[in-house]
Amino acid sequence: MTKHIRGIPKRSRNIMRRVKPGDTIPGHVRQEKEDDTILPPR
Repeated sequence: MTKHIRGIPKRSRNIMRRVKPGDTIPGHVRQEKEDDTILPPR
């Protein structure tokens, strides 16, 4: 059983089973903006 990692959709759990420590997993960071201020990630 794989532990859920924040930011990785549960539909990607097969990918999480295939990777090994040290592998690189592409991901994205969501940016939020309020007026002219860029909010930090949560």
